[in-house]
Amino acid sequence: MAFPRPEGIETYHTKPYPAIDVTRPELSAKDKVVLITGGGSGLGRAFTEHFAKAGSTKLAITGRRANVLEEAKKDIEATYPGAKVLTLVGDVADANAANDAFATIKSTFGPVDVLINNAGYLPHYVPIGSTDQGGFAEWWKGYEVNVKGSYNILTAFLSAAAKGATVINLSTAGVNVLFPTQSAYGSSKMAATRVFEYFQAEHPEFRVVNVAPGVVLTEMHERTISALDKMGKDQLPLDDISLPASYLVWASSPEAEFIKGRFVWVHWDVHELKALLEKRKDDKGFLHTAIEGMPNIPL
Repeated sequence: MAFPRPEGIETYHTKPYPAIDVTRPELSAKDKVVLITGGGSGLGRAFTEHFAKAGSTKLAITGRRANVLEEAKKDIEATYPGAKVLTLVGDVADANAANDAFATIKSTFGPVDVLINNAGYLPHYVPIGSTDQGGFAEWWKGYEVNVKGSYNILTAFLSAAAKGATVINLSTAGVNVLFPTQSAYGSSKMAATRVFEYFQAEHPEFRVVNVAPGVVLTEMHERTISALDKMGKDQLPLDDISLPASYLVWASSPEAEFIKGRFVWVHWDVHELKALLEKRKDDKGFLHTAIEGMPNIPL
């Protein structure tokens, strides 16, 4: 069982493969300042580790739990000699915390070359109108973190961005499916995805990419597993967490310039994707959020 993919993508990966091997010299993150929101655990921690493995020695990670960030810092600096991890405690929904974080990164490491917008929130699975599990307050928290948080991070990033920086937003396959009881997460992540598309249109000097990271076992995904079990739905097979982590290092390298502005899945083979995008280079709406069946509306 696998996610659908565009015609022209035949190879579906569930673990890293040679083209996205972070030890390739072409994917080196040496001298890059990398910021990963929510970088202390789950996917964020894997991203931090893989950028360190790719040679970055200037890594900044944000999160709400100081102990989790410090544990990640200790382990990564011990594993990758020369790597320095700057921990920044704060909530992305707090604009002041976001501004302070970027100011600290810039003064400590310099301008940010790679921004990974990973921090997110998965509200409880309940239908619209339900008062269970926190009611509207819990539902709205998805927007506070996933949408407002993205806005805060992007706004603060502008004051500390390096020339030609890469911005990667961790989206979800859920933006392309109607999953009953998941309206808070699905719609807020769809909104955030569109925010990053606007950011790309407004700032063509950067490379902005929306990425669906696959299915990996994290604290957040455990809630999805529980919801699927209650609904009697089949579980999607898990991907190796090193797949999205390796993919993001590749996506921030010069080789990935061709995915600028697009929405991509980590499962798709990058060579086949490049050939497909070259074939459809004149289709400006391809791999962007849109109403299915409607052509792209030119401005």
